[in-house]
Amino acid sequence: MRFSRIIRTAKFADEGKTWEGEVVSVVYPNAAPRPFSSRDELLTIVEGAPA
Repeated sequence: MRFSRIIRTAKFADEGKTWEGEVVSVVYPNAAPRPFSSRDELLTIVEGAPA
């Protein structure tokens, strides 16, 4: 299995209702991490963006 992203979690609480962190590309290691501040933002990043 190959991974294209790593999710770094800075804050997780309330069964995921509070979730903050950043998405880091493994495919493009020089790309800036993409921050998120909710489960919905994380889902948008992971589903909508190329690695």
